[in-house]
Amino acid sequence: MATGLLVTSGLNDPEVTSPFMASKILCSAINPVNASDYSQSYLHYKLAVGQSTNQAENSATNAVIAHQQARLQTCNANAKAVTDGVGHGVRDANGNIVTNSP
Repeated sequence: MATGLLVTSGLNDPEVTSPFMASKILCSAINPVNASDYSQSYLHYKLAVGQSTNQAENSATNAVIAHQQARLQTCNANAKAVTDGVGHGVRDANGNIVTNSP
């Protein structure tokens, strides 16, 4: 038997559910600010990318803003934006921020 097929008895229609779990909280209740975003972003740009202190601070600030926008866009408190080399959120063809949602 092939995998992924649904076998039913024929008496009742099967219940179709989404593979994604819907959140029980309102999007407006999500706090888009993650306290560790700035420090993680700063360390990334300072140590991994090798930016100067001022550049890393600016990039980290940009990244925090992008992460906040991603969380509000997806209604997911754990979402993070895909960012470029200076912390700006990468946008798709529709103008939405590309996200990395764990």
